[in-house]
Amino acid sequence: MKLYYTIPTLCALLLLGCIKEENSSFFEDVPVIEGYLLANDIINLKISRQVPFLEGVEYSNEDINSLNIKVSNNNNIYSLSPIGDGRYVDSTLTIEDGKKYDLNFIFNDKEVSASTIIPEKPLNLTQSVSEMIIRRVNPLNGLGAGFGDLPDPVEISWSNPDSSNYIVVVENIEENPEPILTGDQPPPSLFLNKPTQGSTYEIPFGSFSYYGTHRILLYHVNPDYALLYEDQETSSQNFSTPISGINNGFGIFTGMSSDELLLEIKPE
Repeated sequence: MKLYYTIPTLCALLLLGCIKEENSSFFEDVPVIEGYLLANDIINLKISRQVPFLEGVEYSNEDINSLNIKVSNNNNIYSLSPIGDGRYVDSTLTIEDGKKYDLNFIFNDKEVSASTIIPEKPLNLTQSVSEMIIRRVNPLNGLGAGFGDLPDPVEISWSNPDSSNYIVVVENIEENPEPILTGDQPPPSLFLNKPTQGSTYEIPFGSFSYYGTHRILLYHVNPDYALLYEDQETSSQNFSTPISGINNGFGIFTGMSSDELLLEIKPE
């Protein structure tokens, strides 16, 4: 499962906040970085520009698609290749958990740098059940009388002795999933929880919108990702400081690892 189909896709809305709030006539053109390094995946990051609240600001002459971006691990240095729209990849670099990765490039005559350590893969991930039976819902009657006994939530658990940060993502992986309740707009096939420092998480039956096979992904994330989520939940203000410690830039450059389970949702 490629990372950009799950966590970054959902976090794109959070990173709309990676815009510097300007309270004066001063504007400095610095890049916004979206870098999520997933263990056992290749590196894939995006560079974009701020969208300032001021009018008539002047950007530098930097070409977002022609930057000399390097990622290093110990003495190994990798030059990322641009693929358009500010995205850069390197298919020869496979991210490993427990390792440190450094980002470095020049933008507007300043050195932009950041580093992250990839968390260890989640341990002892288990689930209370491997399938859940949910009665078909008549859209005219809703849940209504006679809906039947409600199924117990699916509980997943894992080891977390040091109270690290975790996120649960649930995704229906059917090509043409059958909705449990039909409507004018198709319900989302993917959802995630808030970052937690616990070791269990319950998924109630009402969270599921489709029948079929679901992938339950547990991500072990760094504190900077949790701060990103909490910052955007608690404030309508945009980033004024680089939460993940990016020098001369905004956004996030962080590591994560994952494990997964499968859950089948069946009609009664």
